[in-house]
Amino acid sequence: GRYLPESGDLFEAILSQSLFPDDHPVKKNKGVAKQLRGWIEDNQDKVMFIIDSISQIPGFKKSSSPKEDHFVTKLIEGKILRNSNVLLTTSSIQRLDVPVLRWCDAYYNIEGFFNDDIFKFIDTFKFKTRETKAGVKDLLDTYANTLEICRNPMFLWFFCLIWDDDKNGNERKSRTVTSLLEEIFDMALRKALGTDDVSEENQEKVDELCKLSWERTVSGNVCLFSKDVENIKDLMLKSGFLIKEKSHRVEYTFGHTLLRELFAAKHVVEFPNQTLLYEKLWEPG
Repeated sequence: GRYLPESGDLFEAILSQSLFPDDHPVKKNKGVAKQLRGWIEDNQDKVMFIIDSISQIPGFKKSSSPKEDHFVTKLIEGKILRNSNVLLTTSSIQRLDVPVLRWCDAYYNIEGFFNDDIFKFIDTFKFKTRETKAGVKDLLDTYANTLEICRNPMFLWFFCLIWDDDKNGNERKSRTVTSLLEEIFDMALRKALGTDDVSEENQEKVDELCKLSWERTVSGNVCLFSKDVENIKDLMLKSGFLIKEKSHRVEYTFGHTLLRELFAAKHVVEFPNQTLLYEKLWEPG
């Protein structure tokens, strides 16, 4: 979803994706592009649009004026190509400003692992010692809230990495999602730097990433270009906090939505202008 344009026409968005090589006639010849558009309009029942992570689409929100609705909103609501098939995915339906569910024929909620799946993963994870593996199992058997967190496969993987980290003492083991992400952040940064000490220069780079994360969370546009990350890209790519994209429309993006939200929260804690912060948090949309 983050690769789609913020505005414009659905067919323009189709041509902007990496579906066709740059030298394909549909991208070089307006007549061929028009024929493709006509075929889609005439054969809607044979067409399926698959849009991943719709919550990350730039500009995807409910407008006060139907004329200003995003083309994805129009597609979902059947205002264009109403007989075509549309498959949408999102990590959080609650974050969507557009009431998607009312237009869906079916809605599937994919849950995390069951308990057996969690312990099977732990058995296959290559811990440094047997004692560490046993400690993880004992903790999950003891604390129901930690077991619940690990129903998310990514959180379970993070959890195992942290417990297997020699630098991470028992007193700092994660018990909440926030502490889990904080410790993954600390571990990744430490490994990227090759030291436990964060210099003033590198701390400034972390602060810049947090500020950028807040700004992009507010704007809803998570696509990044070289000019946006010029001062921080080397460290953040090495840490995994930013990743390079292969799309011709995007050069960089955040390693994961949860990490971006964590960085944004870090910036909010140190926000210099609390009045402006409250205005941003409570403004419509």
